[in-house]
Amino acid sequence: MNTHALTLALTLSGLVACADPPPPADAVTGTSAGTPADLGGAKRLDARVDHHWIYTGLLPALDDWHAVLSLAGHTVRITGLLPAAYDAPLPFWAEPMLRSDGRVEVTLVYPVATARLKDERGAPTGNTNPLPADYDFVSAYPYTPSDPVKGTGWGGFPYLEYDLERRLAFHGPITAENGTWRLLRGPVSHGCARMQGEHVVEMAHLMGLDMADPAAPARGFPAAQGDFRVRVVEDFDRLPDGRIVDVEYPGAAGFTRPAGGPEQVAVFATWSSDAFPRFVCAHDPARPLGDDHCDALPETGAIPLRAADLGEIACPAGYTPLAVGDAGGRLCTDGVNAWGPFTQAMTSLCARWGGGRNCTQDRWSLGLARSARGRGVCPLGATLDARDTGYCFEGDEAFGPFPADYVAACEAAGGGRACRSARWRGDFLRRTIARLGRRTAGAAQ
Repeated sequence: MNTHALTLALTLSGLVACADPPPPADAVTGTSAGTPADLGGAKRLDARVDHHWIYTGLLPALDDWHAVLSLAGHTVRITGLLPAAYDAPLPFWAEPMLRSDGRVEVTLVYPVATARLKDERGAPTGNTNPLPADYDFVSAYPYTPSDPVKGTGWGGFPYLEYDLERRLAFHGPITAENGTWRLLRGPVSHGCARMQGEHVVEMAHLMGLDMADPAAPARGFPAAQGDFRVRVVEDFDRLPDGRIVDVEYPGAAGFTRPAGGPEQVAVFATWSSDAFPRFVCAHDPARPLGDDHCDALPETGAIPLRAADLGEIACPAGYTPLAVGDAGGRLCTDGVNAWGPFTQAMTSLCARWGGGRNCTQDRWSLGLARSARGRGVCPLGATLDARDTGYCFEGDEAFGPFPADYVAACEAAGGGRACRSARWRGDFLRRTIARLGRRTAGAAQ
């Protein structure tokens, strides 16, 4: 490809080749046509304004990475090597493989959208997908503001351009729903590969953009001689063992995920900012950068979480609260063990560390629990419901342990042994607080 001269000379105002004024299904509005009902559990990132999104997740930039974009499968698979000295745990959506030379190769798969080739009447739209080929250079821009003239909602997400002649790229979802960015995985774009917001931020970080820095410069990534950076395939992407590559993300109108059991289809895990809000967030210039920058109230995206926002954690007999990290988080310990139950995200991490059956118990060693919990106000995988309850939630489950009068009210209502668990259904906790009032951590101390 004779395109390197175009690399970083392009201005951001010219990055609109694959997203001219979008058709109705792609317009940045309060709702989106064709959105399947099962997208409701996907992530929430504020879509009201452009942001400088930053990454504070677990993964490092990869060495010798390359990506495979499947037009049929609506996936992008990025594979690269961990840095030689890297020995930290990997998140569950990163699949490691030890190579014969001792290096660890990591594979991640993300859902994408591809070109909308026909309209509702079956007439050609004029949109085209990238040509199946190997592309040897990526121009990577960490921040792409929306285009008010053409009505394109870039949202500030990275723009990772690989087809420099036709100016096609991986970029943010563009579609907004209920005030938040939302990827429609299917044939809905103008030719670019749209991605979920947090996914394109993470992939830019994996490629080597410093996404922890809101002022990070654009970069170009050439492939080694005879290699490729991005390969586009018309058919499904396949692993070396022949299995089709898929990812745990629903399909929008016009796309059906590949059928078959685990022998035929390798379904990779994915993640969302609903479950891991600390990994990608909008930069707040009023707050210092650091690992805890993304600890923020979900309704504002800017106010730091504080220990005083937490509800009272009432440890059982023999256990006392222990401060964890530097953001005010706490867990109950007797000095040797930690009191559970623990979040699903912590349990998954424990299993990846080789904890085996111990990971499913309600008592862990204190060292294991502290390592898996993380340094935030809430344990890994949970978010603080600061507005209503003051407790950390994973899905619809709230984590305590809870005050004695809450437990007594639960037992009086016939809750039995479940009342003394440190994990309650959110609706029951809210009803209890409505009757008895809110107990804050500050009051408890």
